Amino acid sequence: MITLFSNIIYRSGLDLNCSKLCTVRLSRQVFPGLPSYSLGNLCRHFDIPVTQRHRAGGDVTATSILFDHLLTNGAQIFIERSLKRSKEQSLPPHLPREKVDCLPYGPGVYYFHDGKGKVVYVGKAKNLKYRVSSHFTHNGAGRQRQEFLRTIHDISYQSCATELMAGILESVEIQRLWPIYNTSQKRFGATYALYCFEDRRGYLRLGIDRKRKNLQALYTFGLYLEGFNLLKGLVETYSLDRRLCFIDRTVMDESAAGELPVPEVYNQQVVAALESLKKKLPTFAVMDQGRDPNEQSIVLMEEGRFYGMGYLNGGPPGVSADQLKEHLTSYPETDYIRNLIYQYVQKWPGKKLDLSSS
Repeated sequence: MITLFSNIIYRSGLDLNCSKLCTVRLSRQVFPGLPSYSLGNLCRHFDIPVTQRHRAGGDVTATSILFDHLLTNGAQIFIERSLKRSKEQSLPPHLPREKVDCLPYGPGVYYFHDGKGKVVYVGKAKNLKYRVSSHFTHNGAGRQRQEFLRTIHDISYQSCATELMAGILESVEIQRLWPIYNTSQKRFGATYALYCFEDRRGYLRLGIDRKRKNLQALYTFGLYLEGFNLLKGLVETYSLDRRLCFIDRTVMDESAAGELPVPEVYNQQVVAALESLKKKLPTFAVMDQGRDPNEQSIVLMEEGRFYGMGYLNGGPPGVSADQLKEHLTSYPETDYIRNLIYQYVQKWPGKKLDLSSS
C-alpha cells in the first residue's frame, strides 16, 4: 500500500518524506504466532470485512481497520520504538544522507560506489528510494556486513519506466561492471550455442559448442543439455545425419563419404530445419508505460533473443521489429534476461505485441 501511494506521489512530481510503519512487522509483534501475516489472512483471522480486494480503496479501508485493532491491543509501544530509530545511525558512515534523500520513488537501477568512485554493487528497484533505504535498516553486526557498509561512499542511479526494464538493466550492468559485492548473476550467461558451418566436403554441419565471442551463434543456451536436446529434435524431425550434427561421434574418414547423402540434397534439409527453428523463435515487443504519460517503453525480443529496449513518444511507429529498432538501444543477451522477459509476458500477456508475422 505504501508503494502504491508513493508511486502516485512520485508521478505527481512531489516528494514523500515521512516515517513509515509496516503493518506486517507490527502485527508480528502484537500478535506473535499467527500462521500468516498477509493483509488478506489477517483480515480473515480478525473478521475484518474486505471489499474490492487488491484495489486501492478496499485495501486502504481494510488496513485502517486492522491498524485500529492493533492499537487497541497494545501496538503503541512497538510503534514508538520503531519511530525512535535513528535514520542517521542506519546509514553507512561515509554516505551523506542527501544521497539517499534525492533518490526518486520510481523504478530503476542503483549503484553503490567506493571511495575511489568504483562501482561495488548494482541493484534494481521497483521503488529506488525504498529499496536503497532497505539496505541500511536492521544492519547486522557481522564483519562482512559492516565491511560492505564502510565501503559505500556514494550512490548513483538510472531511472527506468518499468520494473522489467530495471531488471534487464541491472543484469546488463552486473555483466559489464562485475561489481565485487554482486554474486548471484555473475554465473548467468550464454555458455553454449548452436552453430552452423560448411565443412571441406560441402556439408552444412550443425553442432553445439561453447559460446565463442568471434562466432555468430544461431541460438544460445545456459546448459549443454538444453542445446543438445534442441539439436536432437531437429535431427529427428528433418532426418538429419547424426554424424554430421556431432550427435553420433563415429569418426568419418574418406571411405565413409559414400554412405552420406548428397551434399546439395542434405544441405536443403539443414536449411529447412533452421527455417523451422527461426519460425518457432518468437519476435515480439513488450509495450508498457513510459517515464511520463506521453511516452511508451519498448523491450524487443527478435527470433527468441533479447535485442534491446528504449522509449518512444506516442504509439508504435509501425508493427515491424526493424521500425522499433530505431528507438532502441541494443544490449547483450543472457539466459537470465531472456527468462525475465518470458516470465513478464506470461504474467502480463496484454503488454505483448506479436511481431512474428510482420
